[in-house]
Amino acid sequence: MYKRKKKSKNKTDLRDQKWEMHFYELKKFRKKFGHCDVPDLKYKNPYSSLARWCNHQRHNKKFSPLKYPPDWLRKLNEIGFSWNMRDKLFESNFRQLKEYHQKHGHCDVSKPENPKLVQWCFKLRIEHRMNVSRLTKERAARLNELGFNWFKGNKEQWELQFARLKEYKKKYGHCNVPLSRRNASYYYLSQWVQMQRKLYHNKNKRLTAERIEKLNSIEFNWINPLKSGNAYKHSDEDLLNELRRLHFISGKPPSIRYIDVYGKYSPKLYYTRFGSISFARKAAGIQGSPVINPNKHSDTELLDDLKRVATLIGKVPRQIDVIQYGKHAVGTYRLRFGQFSEACKKAGLL
Repeated sequence: MYKRKKKSKNKTDLRDQKWEMHFYELKKFRKKFGHCDVPDLKYKNPYSSLARWCNHQRHNKKFSPLKYPPDWLRKLNEIGFSWNMRDKLFESNFRQLKEYHQKHGHCDVSKPENPKLVQWCFKLRIEHRMNVSRLTKERAARLNELGFNWFKGNKEQWELQFARLKEYKKKYGHCNVPLSRRNASYYYLSQWVQMQRKLYHNKNKRLTAERIEKLNSIEFNWINPLKSGNAYKHSDEDLLNELRRLHFISGKPPSIRYIDVYGKYSPKLYYTRFGSISFARKAAGIQGSPVINPNKHSDTELLDDLKRVATLIGKVPRQIDVIQYGKHAVGTYRLRFGQFSEACKKAGLL
């Protein structure tokens, strides 16, 4: 009968040595910053290895509590290690909100006073509206004791975004605002549009009949046509007619960027159905390709935007990341620097 080999003493010793090494680094971090909450940032984080180790300890403690060595547990507890960062974040923000309530008599924090606390309150209202499990009954009860306003500014904010959506519909002919950070002026409007669809399909927290009627009056699409799951909801002719419309408006063959910002459908939809944007343009009878002027922007502008994209996504950007989040075409980087990887090297990312 096959017997499983036991771990050798040397392997156990090596594991303990590695643990003690990381524990020593954590104590140094605590001595320097006064806490053990190592930031889990993906881009240019000097403590990335330590952060991964901390997350690994939390994972092992949560899913294998009986196997987790008691000695390790005791040592981490002695230096105030946080086993649940979400709970700690909630308690920290709740303490700030309670202090604000004691000072002002209400919980309506203004943005200039504490922008981070305002953002936290905004997320709580969304979680309450969407019935998210993170917002437990106990937490909701504690917030209710402070007189927390779950619907602050909801009506005014909704009407403001609805007015912006009507302007968008009048300008572009549809309500499918693309969720792209490149077009910053409509980024938050696109998030609001996604939220209306979620609220509409949520059985517990539906939109009011009045709001549904208003959105229907401007031909609002309750199913997101940009999702890959709806790739075959629209006919080829619908997609090609949209390309012809964009060609007529711009006076030149529509590029990926132009389709993403001004088009009714996502560029991904054209890749799924036709293989590439160029094949879709040929099928629509559009001759030629978008002209790229590589000398329009300076090297500094191109490299600065590459760094911005890297900071935004937390890693070295790929070409698809530049297409999605960048301000300049990938072809511009190739024409100016020879290869996209050379541009990343020039920007100090490789």
